[in-house]
Amino acid sequence: MTSSISDIASALSVIGRSAPGITASFYPPPPGINSAALPCAYVVTGDAEYVFDYNEACYVEIRTFQIRVAVFMSGQGDPHQVEKHISPLIQSVANAYMARPHLPGLADVRRIIVLNDSGPILLEEYGGKHFGFSLQIRVEIVKPREYKP
Repeated sequence: MTSSISDIASALSVIGRSAPGITASFYPPPPGINSAALPCAYVVTGDAEYVFDYNEACYVEIRTFQIRVAVFMSGQGDPHQVEKHISPLIQSVANAYMARPHLPGLADVRRIIVLNDSGPILLEEYGGKHFGFSLQIRVEIVKPREYKP
């Protein structure tokens, strides 16, 4: 069975929840973030590239996901607080993903790779009310061709 975007994003959310310092992780992203849930992660689906020269029976979908982490409300932070609280979490969350190059239960996922992080930023979602960061994760999925080349 081929893993859906939802299957993969949900598995990525579980990894996010396991990172030290993260209170909650969501997929799909919630309609709003309660300050009691901070710091929290949420998964956003990104773009994909399709590689058809894998073999005659399969192709590879290389999909990017954004792991966004809201750390605290924007009105509660100055540059010192942003660095003090966000920088350690960036490494914690990145390490959680780097420690799991495969997604359990999703055999068609060849690997996941942490591509980069944003550094501390004001997140756009939820009206730009949260300081946090974003990790870009590449997921490589081997999928059967449903046609003959």
